[in-house]
Amino acid sequence: MTAPILITSFRPWKANQGLNSSDVLLDQVMAKLPSHAMFLRYLPVNFDLAPIRVISAIVQYRPKVVVCCGMAETRKRLTVEQWGTYKEQRLATPINLQTLVDNTIHTSISEDAGNFV
Repeated sequence: MTAPILITSFRPWKANQGLNSSDVLLDQVMAKLPSHAMFLRYLPVNFDLAPIRVISAIVQYRPKVVVCCGMAETRKRLTVEQWGTYKEQRLATPINLQTLVDNTIHTSISEDAGNFV
């Protein structure tokens, strides 16, 4: 059996947001992803609760890959993050992001994930 891919999305966190673009993205790509992709949708935008749910899913399903999707409210295009920050550590993705975005139209690489939950 192939190890699953775990993909997450968030719920809106402000009253004026009808949707969270991370979940809209999942809606649009779900049918195109492999059958072993698992979705953990509508995570609470909360620094305590969201990690508990994600870590629980990682422990339970042992995915080979975890993709966390989020929404940067002020960005006008899809971005993939080169770096994440945990406390004072800067964590880099092992994926060659330039290769990932080379043939895209509305995607760029970001070096600031901000305060990602």
